[in-house]
Amino acid sequence: MNKVLILIFASFFLLGFIAISYATTTSRPTYVTFRLKYHIGTNRTNDNFTISNSTTFQIINAISDEKTGTNIGNAFVCSYDKTEYTNGLVISLIHSYQNSYLSKANFTATGSSDTDNYTLEIKNDVDNSKLLIALTKGECSDINDNMHIIRKQAIPSSPFSSFSENVTTKYPYEIRAMYEKININGSEHYVTGTNKLCIEKTGTDSASKPIVYIRRC
Repeated sequence: MNKVLILIFASFFLLGFIAISYATTTSRPTYVTFRLKYHIGTNRTNDNFTISNSTTFQIINAISDEKTGTNIGNAFVCSYDKTEYTNGLVISLIHSYQNSYLSKANFTATGSSDTDNYTLEIKNDVDNSKLLIALTKGECSDINDNMHIIRKQAIPSSPFSSFSENVTTKYPYEIRAMYEKININGSEHYVTGTNKLCIEKTGTDSASKPIVYIRRC
């Protein structure tokens, strides 16, 4: 199984990561699963979630809700908080391709404490996998109301409606790659622009995995 992690860091009220795993029936992956685990706000009774354009539920206790691709209208899963944030804050995973390539969408809340995590999950066909991660103002209905644009464009060419909220400076993020069969090392930080990388195998670890060192050349 291969994994790619996209880590999202912000202040105390938002901390999460997205794990991407591949399911195989042969030597080649057939499905890819995106899992976004996060924590938002300081009081979970202010939080709500929905899958597709179905009923919105308040998050109080532990819950797991799942819909298969054949039972989904608009292919997204999201949660939002409109109490602790002036204009609301919504987080969503959106399958931005045909529903026939979507296997399932899932929302999970662990425990009942305000510090417990939520998980958004999308599983789709690896050859037709197109995913949007929405982190913006508003609520889940804003995602639902603009799904027609996503269906037409797959990846929208420009922000639309409440999606135009500029949150990138407030919620910086980083991308981290992790592979089960390779031990990747490196601590470089890269700025906007062209960067030249050197990738070198430096040995094997105690589990006999190749150690690959990535650095700026």
